[in-house]
Amino acid sequence: MLRKAGIMKKPIVLILVLCVSTFSAWAQTDSLFNVLEEAENEVRVNVLNELYKELRNAQPEKALSYAQEALQLAEKIDYPRGQANALNNLGVYHRNRGNYELAIDYYVRALKMHESIENTDGIALTMGNIGNLYSLKGDYDKALEYYNKTLNLIEANPDTVRLISIYNNIGNVYFDLGNNLMAIDYYLRSLALYEKSNHPENTFDLLNSLGNIYFSQRNMDSAMWYFQQSLRVEQINGNKYAQALALNNIGVVHKSVGNYSAAIENQFKARALALEVGNRPLLSTIYKNLSESFYLQKNTAKAYEYLQQYMMLKERLSSEETGRKLAELESSYELAKREKEIEILQQEGEIKDLNVRNSNLLISVFTMGGGLLTALLILYYLKFQHNQRVKNLLEERNREIMRRNREIEAQKQIIEFKNQNITDSIQYAKSIQETILKKRLFRYNMPDSFIFNRPKDIVSGDFFWYARIDDFDILALIDCTGHGVAGAFMTVIGNSILNQIIHENKVYSPSQILLDMDERLAETLKQLEESSTHYGMDLAVCKIDRQHHKLIFSGAKRPLYYVHQGEFTEFKGDNLSIGELSFGRDKSFQEYEINYKEGDVFYIFSDGFADQFGSAVDKKYMSKRFRQLIRTIQKQSMEKQGQSLELEMNRWMGSTEQTDDMLVIGFKL
Repeated sequence: MLRKAGIMKKPIVLILVLCVSTFSAWAQTDSLFNVLEEAENEVRVNVLNELYKELRNAQPEKALSYAQEALQLAEKIDYPRGQANALNNLGVYHRNRGNYELAIDYYVRALKMHESIENTDGIALTMGNIGNLYSLKGDYDKALEYYNKTLNLIEANPDTVRLISIYNNIGNVYFDLGNNLMAIDYYLRSLALYEKSNHPENTFDLLNSLGNIYFSQRNMDSAMWYFQQSLRVEQINGNKYAQALALNNIGVVHKSVGNYSAAIENQFKARALALEVGNRPLLSTIYKNLSESFYLQKNTAKAYEYLQQYMMLKERLSSEETGRKLAELESSYELAKREKEIEILQQEGEIKDLNVRNSNLLISVFTMGGGLLTALLILYYLKFQHNQRVKNLLEERNREIMRRNREIEAQKQIIEFKNQNITDSIQYAKSIQETILKKRLFRYNMPDSFIFNRPKDIVSGDFFWYARIDDFDILALIDCTGHGVAGAFMTVIGNSILNQIIHENKVYSPSQILLDMDERLAETLKQLEESSTHYGMDLAVCKIDRQHHKLIFSGAKRPLYYVHQGEFTEFKGDNLSIGELSFGRDKSFQEYEINYKEGDVFYIFSDGFADQFGSAVDKKYMSKRFRQLIRTIQKQSMEKQGQSLELEMNRWMGSTEQTDDMLVIGFKL
């Protein structure tokens, strides 16, 4: 609570400080232009590099021209510090454009040059920028490694501007890792230094970081306030990149509270600015958020359009070449340092060895004479040749080992990036699938209930569908063929068909819902004539008439369990799957009408729980054991019953791999 209070302590004072700093930045830029008119040689290089920093977010192309001119002039007059600073600036420009390969190349060249002139400040700056690149690519361990190296160099020679930035960057990494406590700690360090300084270039980072913290805590009002303040300050400052990021964040807040039109409006503004400054990483994020906003607005065509743009751009930003070059250049940089150290040690060893040999040779000359001297020289020459051959062989083997190590590391990077891209896509599919499940609406209308949902993979082939229509509820549990991505694809199809049947065609009879579902799924999958692969779904459908205390059930290979005053009854569904070939038979589904009493309990479920193999015995849990479990937990509340299912399955599975998706829904009426 103390940290949270610390963030809220002086918001108005902070904004005033930021605005004053912004006007100071304008004055500084004008002053640099005045100096540039008459500056020459090293002074001109320094002014050009500073102008790049001032203009990089407002006029990136103009800033690029200053950095390029600075590099050319610094090379011409042999000014290493100016060259290194210009190379670093060019790395920042290409990082912002999403050209990570070029950014890496410029950073490594800058780092080598800073080290050659022992420029500690420059080394710290460049290492921090390499950390930023790792952070953008989601390699947070590497990012923290470089940030901490930077922090050690800065703290040895305190630099307020760099400390503000590096504390904020470390806070961002911990925020992305979900460690809000550490993130707040570093944000507060950055904020404390900022309030004592006058550095407008860090304005947006602080406001944006604080807004992210409040957003993660679901405090939307405070998050919106900080994002809007950051937008106002950066509009005054002319920082178009920061404006785009603020507008995107404002759009995300609107999306989270259900204001989808406002979300899309702000994200379109953000997209226009991101395109103007050419910042591809930010543009990728905006496309993703636009896709989600349109999807939640039920505009699936636009959602798919922007999802495609997001995936295409993300693939370019996360290319295999980027990961390979990052690993290769970093390895070559470390290798060059080690080779230089080895060369110095070898030279010292050779000098020492030569002195010893010369001493021995002189003694031999004086004691044994010219003949022995000739023999020793011959032996010395032969040994030298032998040693040289051994040395050459060892060097060749070392080069081959290093080459293979680089190849292995590059392959490892490729596999890791591919896995990360696949996982990101599946995680996004999971978020879409989560929006299909109306858990909040179900729990609101049926508070005395539980949902036990355990997918085998990230996404699931089991789902449920729920709606309240007039004075009755319709609840369906669907077990799709397969699991993982294939099963999740079927859930999207199933959800869409149920929406059409119930909401558009107003079919409310459980047996008729199953018949219509069967016909439309077979038609969708073209399974009636053209396919030999059988996709299908097993369903349990309940219509609950609360006014007349009636529940009507119909099932396709899925049963309904009913418990009345401790008495257990099972209503079996028909032995037909939805969407499967019936070989000429007319399908029909039986309906069961149950007159329930208050306090009666019902259960519908997929087959995953009963089909799970145990760790102690290589057998399935089976339906008989599942029915007995339902009987034994009857005296518990519905919430406790869901927890009991979780504990029982954990006990049964042990270390055994999960076999299938599991979904069990229990509700008391």
